[in-house]
Amino acid sequence: MILNDNQINILDHYRRQKSLLADLYRLFAERLPADRAFWDRLVQAKQMHAQIIEKLRDATQKGALTFEEVKSKTEALDLTTERIQDLLKKAQQGDIDRTEALTQALKIESSLIGQGAFSQFKPLTEKAGSVLRKLSAENLNHVVRIREMLGPHQKVASNSTESQTCDPESKAPGKRLVWTTEMSVDIPNIDAQHRFLFGQINELVDLRERGGSRERLLRVLKALMNFSDAHFDSEDEVMIDSDFPLFINHRAEHQKYITHLAGFVDQYVKEERNLPDKMLEFLVAWWFQHTCQSDQKYARWIHSQGAKQRSKDPEELYPGPFYPEDP
Repeated sequence: MILNDNQINILDHYRRQKSLLADLYRLFAERLPADRAFWDRLVQAKQMHAQIIEKLRDATQKGALTFEEVKSKTEALDLTTERIQDLLKKAQQGDIDRTEALTQALKIESSLIGQGAFSQFKPLTEKAGSVLRKLSAENLNHVVRIREMLGPHQKVASNSTESQTCDPESKAPGKRLVWTTEMSVDIPNIDAQHRFLFGQINELVDLRERGGSRERLLRVLKALMNFSDAHFDSEDEVMIDSDFPLFINHRAEHQKYITHLAGFVDQYVKEERNLPDKMLEFLVAWWFQHTCQSDQKYARWIHSQGAKQRSKDPEELYPGPFYPEDP
């Protein structure tokens, strides 16, 4: 496949953004020494991502991937790049504190997931597919880690934990989701992603009840779709690495969820009405059931195999060869 000019321009944007973020996070590490180790790890990840984008571009030219620019608009990419450059100037002047650094990093990382840099590559080899799943999942982990540095993300009703156990006989959850230790799959990054996604759904419910604007609701909904996609990539890696025998069934559940949610979003975009309760009920019920039941199946499988998965650190991520002619 020969990339066209627009595709090359988009990839250049992505690589430039990753390099600028590495510079920004390096400055944060210098200005905020208490969190230096945290920022240094992000610097390493962004530097590696910039290099990997170059490899992916080369792999596309060699036929291991195809690339679709349908999710990207150069105007939006320009705005993100300008925002990073503005923050760089501000950080260079020392005019930024810890909360603002984390808040701005969270906004940028979330927007990068929305851009779908790595999800636009369609793998034609299993090696390429594995790399893309890891990269997509790692982007979500960056968002989750930054959010946790800022503090708790979701509001929990004082009496809600009792009604949200994973007992098969328990009643369906109410309006909000509460993550409990019963839902743990004993894989730190997956548990953290679940907590984050629960918080996103609770934010959507809160926003709907407060009468949030249609534009804001749509932004949160579309972000939730992108975060869900990246989370499913993380779970795919876990299940593939552990040879989980029900992987195909589990992935089918993910695909059905994405299709169902996309249908809700498409309907909401077309029709001038309030965010339907049916959509919120679907999100709460689906995530509760999926986390409590379906995810526990691969957790039990991994435990029975004695193969405890661990969160992959940024510096451990290396794509390896994925060109067709590579061994």
